[in-house]
Parts: sequence; structure tokens; C-alpha cells
Amino acid sequence: MDVLDVIYKIAMIVIAIANIGFAVYIFITNRKRDLTKTLVLDHICPDFYVFFKNLDEELSKLKEKNSTIEQKQIIQQNIQRAECVFEQEFIDIFLCIDKDLHRELKAKIDALMDGISEAIFDEGINLYVENQYNDKIKNQMIITKSDILNLMLKRSR
Repeated sequence: MDVLDVIYKIAMIVIAIANIGFAVYIFITNRKRDLTKTLVLDHICPDFYVFFKNLDEELSKLKEKNSTIEQKQIIQQNIQRAECVFEQEFIDIFLCIDKDLHRELKAKIDALMDGISEAIFDEGINLYVENQYNDKIKNQMIITKSDILNLMLKRSR
């Protein structure tokens, strides 16, 4: 009976240690999720929508038929400034919550901005044509916005 008592006590200690480890894991995971929800939904979500609204307004200037290179360069500079502010006010905040999410969000925005830059200065693309503008600019913005929202919602569950 002594051997069974010792095995029982060792098993109880192992179970108790596993429970403590599991409780700590759940606490850390829930804390990160709750922090993400609070930060995103309550504080920085408006910055997200403002960025895409401002980006859309600036890029809609490309619908003019006779946009010069100088006008395109000014639009490019304006959207780069908007991107910089967006990264500082929205994306960089995720560094303190989830570095992987930060990296993914930054990659999404960088890909969008690279695609927009290529479309702006590609002589073969006539952005004043509604279908080409929608294909190269508007749809890409919608997809990126949806992807970012999807990433944030997945991480906040």
C-alpha cells in the first residue's frame, strides 16, 4: 500500500503542476486577446477607416483624363505620407500585442501601396477608365481592407 500511496501523491502533484501551467497559458492567451479587442475596437479602429477613406479620396484624383506626371507624383507623395501616419497610428501599436500580426498587417499595406504605385506610373494603365481604376486601385483597396479586418478578427477570438 505504501507504493500505491507514493504513486498517487506523485500523480496528484503532476496533475496540479499541469493545471497551474494550463491556467497560466489561458490567462496569457485571454489577456492578449482582450487587449487586442479593447485596443482595436475602442481606440484605433477609427484610424483604420479614416486611412482608407483618405486614400480613396486622394486616389480618385487619378480618374481625371489628363493627369500629368507631376500630378501623379504629388498624389504618390500624399499617399505615402498617409501610409506613414497609418503605420504609426495603427499598425505599430500591434508591436506591443502581437508581433506576427504586426508583420502581417505591414505586409498587407506594403503590398497594397506597391500595387498602387505601379498602377499610377504604368503608362499602359489608363486610370481614368473606370474599369481599369476599379481593377488596379479600388478593388485592391477593398481586398486589403477586408484582409486586414479578417486578420484582426481572427486574432481577437
